[in-house]
Amino acid sequence: MPTFAINEMTERTTDVLLNENSMPEMPETAVEEYVRWAKRTVRGLFYSYNQEAYSPVEGELQVLVPAVVARVGGFTRYSRDISWLRRGYVEEVYLAEHRS
Repeated sequence: MPTFAINEMTERTTDVLLNENSMPEMPETAVEEYVRWAKRTVRGLFYSYNQEAYSPVEGELQVLVPAVVARVGGFTRYSRDISWLRRGYVEEVYLAEHRS
């Protein structure tokens, strides 16, 4: 779903969130909004498969997913592996921190 669609979703919970090939190319504010939404709704796993080129695009450095997730909070990184399929890509699994 496009990032603007998260605001139209009802506040249900989900067990697994998968994000692939999008966050580094999004504006950092959009990534933060996405991760804040995930923090509210994900009760299980957040799987991220994104590149980490950290290259400038129109003068702005690309977003680093682990930096945004750490800043927003709500998740503990379970694993982080370099992709053996695609150079420059990282697979990360985050566990939602349980809230009462």
